[in-house]
Amino acid sequence: MTGAVLTLLIDRLTPHSIGVMFGLAPTWYLGAACLLTIPNILTQVAKWRYVLRLADPAISSQTAYRSLVVGFPLGFVTPGRLGEIGRALFVKQLRQVTTFKLVILDKVSNMLIVVGAGLFAIQTHPGLHLAAVVKWGAVAGLAAVSGFLLYTCLSNGFSARLARGLQVRQVSKSQMLTVTLFSTLFFCIYLTQLVCLVNHFGDTDILPAVKAAAAVFLTKTALPIGFADLGIREGAAVFFFGKIEVVASAAFAAALWLFCLNVALPALLGLPILIKTKREL
Repeated sequence: MTGAVLTLLIDRLTPHSIGVMFGLAPTWYLGAACLLTIPNILTQVAKWRYVLRLADPAISSQTAYRSLVVGFPLGFVTPGRLGEIGRALFVKQLRQVTTFKLVILDKVSNMLIVVGAGLFAIQTHPGLHLAAVVKWGAVAGLAAVSGFLLYTCLSNGFSARLARGLQVRQVSKSQMLTVTLFSTLFFCIYLTQLVCLVNHFGDTDILPAVKAAAAVFLTKTALPIGFADLGIREGAAVFFFGKIEVVASAAFAAALWLFCLNVALPALLGLPILIKTKREL
């Protein structure tokens, strides 16, 4: 599936046009996107450490980092990056069933932010001419996601049920709010990277680009059918950024660079740790 989508896109764009886009001189937009990879990864580590400490406050930053980065190469070779769940196998201080549940909490909290922002973006995207039923459906979905996020952050009852489900001593409202804020920060960094890359390879106004990027992430999340989301991300970028008059080759190049910075590079960084950890087991 991934190969078919990429082949179709490249055939449409032509290799020459892609080569021209990748040959552009560096700009501060490209530099900013590359530098944001560091806070991107650090935010994920900090959030994962925080989530692990819901079950064991003694979990170290090193344990959080090692278990997170070994998930990157595992996610690289699986559709929708589902292999990242395998990081739960590398936290020895906790029962694996508990760690798997914490991974799900981590992933679902990210997904809710992506879905909420994506629904808002699609509903307000300046280039999309949607039927009324689709627009109202997006509004209803956004209201549901927003309501659920507020409920998780404000309800003592939900926090108590979540603690029992995770098999941890306690999850407070403030802790759920912190997890949500971590997810929001991670999403904002990721979105800023794509907007910077699009403005490096092309040229567009910031606000429409933000909405297009959020719509791309929603599509990628809703269609986890390619290895590491490769092909889906690029196709969605060509579509949504094309609606705000960004040329297809620029949108494709930006999405592919985003893949290299946030998926391929972390996978390469995590591979030696994964191999070493497997030898130690």
